[in-house]
Amino acid sequence: ARVVVVRGADALDDATVGQVLGAMIDGFDVVVVGAAHRLRAGTARRLQARLQTRGAVLVVVGDPGTFAADLRVITRCRWQGLGDGHGHLRAREVEVVVDGRRVPRPRRETLWFPDAAGRVSGRRHHVTHVDTGALGPAALERAG
Repeated sequence: ARVVVVRGADALDDATVGQVLGAMIDGFDVVVVGAAHRLRAGTARRLQARLQTRGAVLVVVGDPGTFAADLRVITRCRWQGLGDGHGHLRAREVEVVVDGRRVPRPRRETLWFPDAAGRVSGRRHHVTHVDTGALGPAALERAG
């Protein structure tokens, strides 16, 4: 797999960032970028059209900004077993919320890593509305 890292993109203007991402989309099937909140809506639309044409996937870690999310995954976790300065980590409860324009209705799943039997287990909750602002900035985006 080929990986490319562009550092200092925050200091670049919208047009330059659009050109750099466009070149990455042309050269890679999967492009991973940091928060995209600084891109103008027109630049984001052009990049999404390019992603769809090329059949590539854009993964935005953090705030998706002006990109329209086909799929968004938000997580929140909590550890079990630790007290104030004592105890052992026994399990991690992870709440995963999936929504987006291609998801018919938001879904929420609570997973345990590991459960009492040492496996990953979960219980599903279907929800009609999810307040994603309270869960944090981690987001996974797919465009195209």
